[in-house]
Amino acid sequence: MHRRGGGCPTICVAGYMQGGGDGLTSRKFGMNCDCVLEVMVMLADGRIVKANQNLNSDLFWAVRGGTGGNFGILLNIKYQLVPLGFIWGIKITWNIDPSPGDAAQALYTIQEQYLTDNALPILN
Repeated sequence: MHRRGGGCPTICVAGYMQGGGDGLTSRKFGMNCDCVLEVMVMLADGRIVKANQNLNSDLFWAVRGGTGGNFGILLNIKYQLVPLGFIWGIKITWNIDPSPGDAAQALYTIQEQYLTDNALPILN
């Protein structure tokens, strides 16, 4: 089973989700904040509340993506997991300093030609 995740070692799960959560599998499964079912939040007055689609729904909406963690401290996040199946992974690095146009073209080519379902075997 898979929970959408990122690749930055300095950002925790809560910070990642509150920023939206764009990661390696976002194109296939959506953003990290899209799979949150429920959160536990400590509010500024010290109360700990549960928030989901039915309970404290305004807070639930606010903490899932793009708010920068301004509504409380996230204590718990409950995720909907998805079956991952078979996945390919590659890492490509490109120095953009001498040729930003070439780097942009390389990124565009990778996204258009290789980051689709079952396209990576053609790299062999």
